[in-house]
Amino acid sequence: MKLACPYFNSLIEVKEGIPFSLVIENQPLFRRVLTDIHSQLLGHDGDTVLSIGNMPVPVNRYADIIESFAPFDINTKALLTKVTADMERTAVDEKHYLSTSQLLSDIERYFSELCFDLPLRTECRKLSAQSLIKAASVAISNDFEDQIEEIVSYMSLILDFDKKKLFVTVNMRSYFDDEEIKRFVCAVRQKNISVLMIENCAHNALCGTERLVIDRDLCEF
Repeated sequence: MKLACPYFNSLIEVKEGIPFSLVIENQPLFRRVLTDIHSQLLGHDGDTVLSIGNMPVPVNRYADIIESFAPFDINTKALLTKVTADMERTAVDEKHYLSTSQLLSDIERYFSELCFDLPLRTECRKLSAQSLIKAASVAISNDFEDQIEEIVSYMSLILDFDKKKLFVTVNMRSYFDDEEIKRFVCAVRQKNISVLMIENCAHNALCGTERLVIDRDLCEF
């Protein structure tokens, strides 16, 4: 994946399994770049261009931004929406259709019995697999050893649904020490995940990563 931004000269190429660190020490530029990415994630037009195989692709479909690390919660709305949608498809597939239909029928009959005993007239909406799964409040079990494992697991799960995705982390190195980041880099390499790490200050360069630094005077190196 490549990222071109008119706010600076360098073209960023993020390779699968090799995290790219974009360090922007100039605060106004740092803020401007993130504002543009956020705007596009919301579906608006923007200046930053993300491309795959030299073909521009929508940022809101092919990028995911991670900014909260204290704490990090794997159960994001975006991921849970994908999980429940997959469960809804599974519930009505050839293998599960009959059991799903029987379960919905049993629940509707149960609600009818409850309503019958009430001293007033009531109505219940017809149930569907979608409404039943939504009512279950499905969540991913948080049984990870540490936050690095949780973050990588989140990325892997997203890739199970979206085969091509650029993960953008913001100031991740301000939350984790070098040893933790090394484990993160190692896991990203093993799983061939595309990661762009945007930071507002330079940390120690790590083996297995690529880096572009834009200093306070907008010099790029």
